Formats: sequence, structure tokens, C-alpha cells
Amino acid sequence: MADDFPEENLNEDVALLRDAWANELNAPELLTFQTDLISDMVEQVQNQQSYVDEMSADVATLTEERSFTNKLYQMEIDRIKYMLASYLRLRLMKIERHTRHVLHASMDKLSPGEVDYAHSYKDLYESHCRDLLLSKLPPDHQQLDEPHMIDHPDLDTFVFCQSNQDIGNVQIDDRGSEHVNARKDDRHVLRYRVVSSLVEEGKVKLL
Repeated sequence: MADDFPEENLNEDVALLRDAWANELNAPELLTFQTDLISDMVEQVQNQQSYVDEMSADVATLTEERSFTNKLYQMEIDRIKYMLASYLRLRLMKIERHTRHVLHASMDKLSPGEVDYAHSYKDLYESHCRDLLLSKLPPDHQQLDEPHMIDHPDLDTFVFCQSNQDIGNVQIDDRGSEHVNARKDDRHVLRYRVVSSLVEEGKVKLL
């Protein structure tokens, strides 16, 4: 049994997970699912939980100091589990809020499980609406997928953001006459639409 807690790449991955969670929390639209990061974090958490459980079960070597250390490790594992669960819940909330928009315009941002969830949620919602009201209306008033009926995320909402690197001039208006010079670690309050592509590219993070 190893004496040290397995932490290879953990700190870096936790920082990336925290940024992915904060971006998803603050972005008005659904962002691209972080497949590799989430898969790696789930695997690391499972391995670390097994390690802590094994250490706790080894009564012969479980000193008071080691017991205290295990509790600290468990707190860190629980913190990571919370971020993972919160990240996934945030995404499901956005899928439910903008289901038709997501299925029309953001399918490439979903995980396979989220694709199934979005279709299932859409079918259940439409079935509920038909049973509750639509079946009682004329056929030409029973549609739910007309363009004007699709709820879109508000990309013009303002967000706090920080540059992860020197980016240079970023256009902040529709006419191209106003720019902001975004340098590494600079913080700004901008319309999300202005930085949406930079967030997806990892050049900017939301706060």
C-alpha cells in the first residue's frame, strides 16, 4: 500500500474543473461539454476514494495522525464531487430552460448522455402540453416548435471575465468602433456575446 496520497495532475485538473464550473455557472448559454476533463476527474476521484477507504479500513496502521490526514483527503474528495455534480446540474438546467434551442443549435456541445436527456425532456414536455392544453386547440395551433416560440439564451447579458493570456484588442460594440485591450489577468465587465468565442477557446474565463 502506498504511503502517499495519489495526487498526480490533481491540482491542475481541479483548477481546470473549477474554471469549467465557473464558466458554466456564469455563461447564459450552454458551453461545450468538457469530455476529457470530466472523464479524468471522475476516474481520479474514484481512485482516490478507493485509496482513502482502504487506508481507513486498515485498522492496524490507522494511527491518530493518519486518521486525521484521511479526513482531510476526504474533504478534498467531497469538494471535487460537489463541483462535478454542480457542473452537471448546471448543464441540465440550461438544457431544460432552452431545450429546443439546444437541440437546434447546440447539439455539438452536448455529451451523449445529455443528447438523450434533451430529447427525452422535449418529448415529456410536449406530451404534457398536449394532454393539458394543445389537444383542445385547433390543429394549426398545436405546434410548439415555431421559430418565434423557441426560447434563446440572452447573449447580451453582462459578465465579469478575466483574460488567461494577452489577447490584444477585443471589439466590444456592433459597429467595430470600440475596443478593449485585453492583457493577461485583466478583468472586465463585458457583454457575453463579445467574449463567447474566447471563453470556448480558453483565452478568457468567467468570474
